[in-house]
Amino acid sequence: QTHTHAHAHRHTQTHTHAHPSTTRTHTAFITMGGKLSIQLNAGVPNDLKLSYLPVRARGEAPRMMLIHYGVKFEDEVVDFATWGGSRKAEAPFGQLPLLTANGAKLAQSGSIIHYLAEISGCSLRDRLMNARIDVYFELYNEFLNKHPINPIANGFIAKEEIPAKVAACVKDFHDTYCDWFAKGLELLEGPFFGGKRPHYADFAVWSLVDIIMFMQPDLLDKPEVKGLVAMKAWYQAVAELPKIKTYLAARPAPNGH
Repeated sequence: QTHTHAHAHRHTQTHTHAHPSTTRTHTAFITMGGKLSIQLNAGVPNDLKLSYLPVRARGEAPRMMLIHYGVKFEDEVVDFATWGGSRKAEAPFGQLPLLTANGAKLAQSGSIIHYLAEISGCSLRDRLMNARIDVYFELYNEFLNKHPINPIANGFIAKEEIPAKVAACVKDFHDTYCDWFAKGLELLEGPFFGGKRPHYADFAVWSLVDIIMFMQPDLLDKPEVKGLVAMKAWYQAVAELPKIKTYLAARPAPNGH
């Protein structure tokens, strides 16, 4: 990966870890086939840029989508000092992630995911089936709204509160969401929610499971939990995608760890 550091003196160097205020550019080819289709309309914007803080959270799924499907984009990591200055005031709703495309600035992670799905080939041609799989993307959002697992992993929750919050998150995943997600894997033939190729729901749910596992490494080592065997095989299948495997080997630990 090539990282361009946006400091007072700009320079470019190649390394394998993220750094505040860096820009990472990923270049490959967009692929088509199977039951997935790319709807390019005006094509992939030349100025496509994903901006996010140096944390693992809402920026992880769109980044993984773009990397896997080979869409060229600028991966801007905004350090906290910069974000606390002028950048937050300039951002729609004062929020990140932020996607820049054809000069437009798109906020809200769900809107970003759905737009990128259209230009990367991460959605299904069958609109009804795509909606049925989108349900699992919405379950991902629901879970994150119920449990502060991203703030916990990234160092924004008081240490004395962490054990109870992690336990509640893991219990809810094992008792309810694991089986719900596993049922989504039965809709199409193949290892992914999208069948033989990953859907945007795959990258969203994977990022959720992965961040829980950061706090609870044995999350998927409970075969007695309903749906867990299928979920563990699916998790490994996503992690072994070649471009994703390369990305995961180079990404930094969550903020604060």
